[in-house]
Amino acid sequence: MSNKLLNTLLFFCMLCTACNNYKTKKMEEKKRFGWELAITAPKDYPIEVHNDGYLATDEKFITAITNVGVERQGWGFEGATAGGGNVIPTQLSLTWASYAEKKFWKIDTTLPADTMLALFRKGFMFTNRSGVTARVDYKGITIGLAPGGVVVLWLVADWQRTEVGRFQAKETFVDVNSFSNNSQNFTQDQFMQYYYEGFVPKESQERIKAHGIPYGLWDKYRVHYTYRFRTQFYKDDIDVENHVTYLNGEEEIIRGEKMNAYQLKPLPWRAELSFSSRWADTEFNDEEIMNAFKELTETNRNEQIEIVCKVGFMYNDATFTVESSTKKIPLKKVTVKMYNRSAN
Repeated sequence: MSNKLLNTLLFFCMLCTACNNYKTKKMEEKKRFGWELAITAPKDYPIEVHNDGYLATDEKFITAITNVGVERQGWGFEGATAGGGNVIPTQLSLTWASYAEKKFWKIDTTLPADTMLALFRKGFMFTNRSGVTARVDYKGITIGLAPGGVVVLWLVADWQRTEVGRFQAKETFVDVNSFSNNSQNFTQDQFMQYYYEGFVPKESQERIKAHGIPYGLWDKYRVHYTYRFRTQFYKDDIDVENHVTYLNGEEEIIRGEKMNAYQLKPLPWRAELSFSSRWADTEFNDEEIMNAFKELTETNRNEQIEIVCKVGFMYNDATFTVESSTKKIPLKKVTVKMYNRSAN
C-alpha cells in the first residue's frame, strides 16, 4: 500500500471519529427533545382524566393533559395522544376518575427530569434482522394510572418502553358537574355507578364483587428477577430474537449475546420468541409466573432462573417450564400461538 493511500485512509478514519465525537458531544449537550404524551390504564380498570392536568417545568407550562375519553388500553400499551412538547417536564399535575373504584385521584409531583433527560440523550442502540445497528430515539412519554392511585411513567419508542418512575396519588373529590356534561343530573354516587356498569367489563365486575380490587398488584409487577429464556427445539434450529413485554409495562427486543445472558428484569407478560423459520406468540398468566418465581427464589433471592420453551414436533405447539438449578415448575396457563415466519 502506498504512503499516499495510507495517509488518505488514516485521514478518513480520523475524520469519521471526529464527526462521531462531535455528534455524541452535541447529543450530550442537547436539552430539547420532541415527545407526545399518552395516558393508559389496565384494561379491567378504566379511567378518565380531568381537564385540569398539565406537565410543566419549574419555570413554565408545557402542555395540558386533555381528556380523550375513557382509557383502558392496558398496562404496556399507549393510549390516545393527550398532549406533547419538546422540553423535559419537571412537574406533573393530574386528576382522574377511576371507574372500577368509583372515586377520583389527584397527583401533584416532581418528576425525575435528570433521568428522563439522560434517557432522551442516550436513546438506545437497535440492531435489525439484517444486522444493521443504529441509534433510536425515544419519542413519547406515557403515564399509566392504576387502582390505588398508582402512577407509572415510561419513555417510549418503537419496540422499546422504559420505566422512569413510580408515583403515588391521593384520593380527592371532584364535582361530577364540573368533570362531565351531567345531562342526566346524576348525583356523585349515581354518576360513578353509571360509568362503572358501562365501562368496567362484566367479568371484572364479578371478580371485584368476589375478591375486591387487587391493590398492590401493579407494584408486584415491578419486582425484578435474574433470568433468561432458553429454547429446546425438537430438531436443529436457532433463536433469532425475543420481543418481550414485561408485567411492569416495559418492552424491548433482545438479540445477539443478550439472549444467552441472565438479566435482572421484571417478569414477562408477553414474549414473541422468534426462530429461524417460525415464531411463538406467548402470553403468560401473571399470577402463575409470579408464584413460580417466588417459589424458586424463596431461599435465594438472587437465584438464576430459566424460562424454558420446549418446541413441539413440527412446531405445532410449545410448552413452558420455569427452572432453577434444583427444581422445575411447569407453567400450565400459558397461551401460545405458533406462526410460520415466511407467511408474515
